[in-house]
Amino acid sequence: MYPWLKVLYKKIINSKIMLCKNCNLLIGYPCNLGVNLLVFKLVKWILCLKKKKCLNCINCNLLKFNNHPNFIIIDNKNLNISFIKEIVLFLNKSLYFSVFKIIYFINFNFTNSFVFNYLLKLMEEPNYKLILVFSYLNSINIPLTFLSRCQRYNLYAPKELFIYKWINNNLNNTNYSKLNILTSIRLNHNSPLDSIFFLKNKWLLRMNILNMIKNIFNISVTSLINILNNSFIKFNLYLLYTIFLDILNYKYTDKIYNIDSQNVLKNIKKKICIKNINLILKKIIFCINDLNNNLNLNINILVYNISYNIYYLINKKK
Repeated sequence: MYPWLKVLYKKIINSKIMLCKNCNLLIGYPCNLGVNLLVFKLVKWILCLKKKKCLNCINCNLLKFNNHPNFIIIDNKNLNISFIKEIVLFLNKSLYFSVFKIIYFINFNFTNSFVFNYLLKLMEEPNYKLILVFSYLNSINIPLTFLSRCQRYNLYAPKELFIYKWINNNLNNTNYSKLNILTSIRLNHNSPLDSIFFLKNKWLLRMNILNMIKNIFNISVTSLINILNNSFIKFNLYLLYTIFLDILNYKYTDKIYNIDSQNVLKNIKKKICIKNINLILKKIIFCINDLNNNLNLNINILVYNISYNIYYLINKKK
């Protein structure tokens, strides 16, 4: 288990709430911290026949192969009428090798009123052998009626230095400096898992964008289009946004994203006025929103527009 999960795991286990009647559990998290692994460990502890003395009991073996009849996972993407049939079938089955049935809802969406009302009704029924577990990313939409029926816990992102040490110990490639790793951590909002994935799989894409920024005053519109127009367009736009945001803010805060490129930020800041940087940031935001909301969008036209706007604003005189 990841080290940042252990504290919450022990807290929940020691509370013994999982042995209560009609126990429902809410677990919030701010970023990718491996909450699914935490829930799986909790489920294993609940269903295990011998707890600490277990030597691969039948429940643990069934969970290991994702084949336990008393445990199902429902993804937020599948929350529709058909999922109710799945739950009804699950509840009507006999209990096997355990005294509990567990349903885990991944990244639950509380805005779906139909699903929400059905689950409230399910919680109120006297089913003493059912445990509902919910993980969620955004707590804004959680109704009070739901909170009153659940035990709520929160996972918190570890501090930068802790994440840096963990990544440094688990990253085989030693070509990354401390500033490189800290940059990855900040770009991924202090998610240890996303940060190490970023270094292993997306660092080269970032370096392409960074090299473009270094030569931004000599680059053509065509070059901008060629760099942005690929299957990673959203990712490239996000990186561009963080760089221009850092150019705007590096003098006023030490919490910039691209901490390994401060010299580049300073050089560009000298040549582009604040007004133009703000306009570039707005254009990038609009472009990302269009990509998120428009299914029938012409990507080529969108890339051309954002490339031309960036080129024009960079070369526009103060």
